[in-house]
Amino acid sequence: MTNCAQCGAEFPPKSKRQRFCSDKCRYKHKDANRFIPCAECGSPMLRSGKTVPGTSVCWECKHGAPKIRGAGVTHGNANTYSKYGCRCRPCTEAAAASQREFTRKYKERTGKHYRDNFAALSRWWIDPVSRMKIYRRDKWICQLCFEPVDPKLNHQSDPMGATLDHIVPVSLSATPDHSPENLRLAHRSCNSARGNRVNVDVA
Repeated sequence: MTNCAQCGAEFPPKSKRQRFCSDKCRYKHKDANRFIPCAECGSPMLRSGKTVPGTSVCWECKHGAPKIRGAGVTHGNANTYSKYGCRCRPCTEAAAASQREFTRKYKERTGKHYRDNFAALSRWWIDPVSRMKIYRRDKWICQLCFEPVDPKLNHQSDPMGATLDHIVPVSLSATPDHSPENLRLAHRSCNSARGNRVNVDVA
């Protein structure tokens, strides 16, 4: 028996390397340690293989005052970042603002959202109204671990957020079945742990 590194509960490990009692605890631990503070200003930075807590600094502290794209930016290289800038905070914020402005003008000009042109390729394979009906049908209970799902959690980033799980996995069917009868409510972590396996216990 050993203790879970996240919740402290005692559990029998399946291997010598197992540190968490369940996938839920593993995702919670990973999410809590995803960011580290900048050594100078304390702002959160995304953890990577090169960041060291207590010594690594963010882009703004390393290069001085934040620079706006097109106004004397000296980072990046001409081959890759000449159009959109690099992945630092000023460049990503400027690119996001540019995309929002493009989407607004496109909707004013055509009367529809730009992503509607790619409906078959986007994540909007089910309309929000039908999605919410399935959530209410399942009474906000995960159908894989049978624990409650908090509607207030971010369903795109939080491991315990609400997602729709296909009873017959999409990868195992020639034609994907998106009907309500083939869909059920599940935590994002439970949905990921299940994968495309038909019979699996994620509790």
